[in-house]
Parts: sequence; structure tokens; C-alpha cells
Amino acid sequence: MSKPITLVLGGTGIKGAASIGVLQALHNNGVKIKKIIAAGISAPISAQYALGEDPDQLTEEFTRFFVENNHELWGLEQLTGILMSRRRKAAG
Repeated sequence: MSKPITLVLGGTGIKGAASIGVLQALHNNGVKIKKIIAAGISAPISAQYALGEDPDQLTEEFTRFFVENNHELWGLEQLTGILMSRRRKAAG
């Protein structure tokens, strides 16, 4: 039996979303994870996984979030307001 691993993930946007696939592959192959260190969008994904969320459910939730937020920066502009302010400036 192999030892549990420490997993380091990072990335923003689509790259960060790929963390779900990494977690799913490790989960499906029975790899035990001792610690997860994550940055960017990988951090909330990893936190949900660490709290027991199934990788398939993570995929479903993340996809729904993306669609519901008009496919823009994974909806993160709602947290920062960056794009909204750019749109206001562009509108005049």
C-alpha cells in the first residue's frame, strides 16, 4: 500500500478547473491524499474535495456556476467588480 501524498495545485480559470480532473483521476485510482496545497481557483475546488465532495459533483457544480455566470471568468467578476467597471467605462 502506498503512502498518502501531498498534492499541490494551482491555476486560474480553465487551468484551475483542470484540478477537478486531477482530483477525479486520483480518487478513481484510490490514491490517498494527506494534504492539498492550492492557489487560484484550485483552492475552493480543493477545499470542497477535502471536505468530502465527490469529484463528479464538483464537475457538475462548477459547470453550472460557469453557465449561470455567462461564461465570463467563471463568475469571479461578481466578486471583484473588475469587468463590470470596465463595461461601465466602455458604455460611456
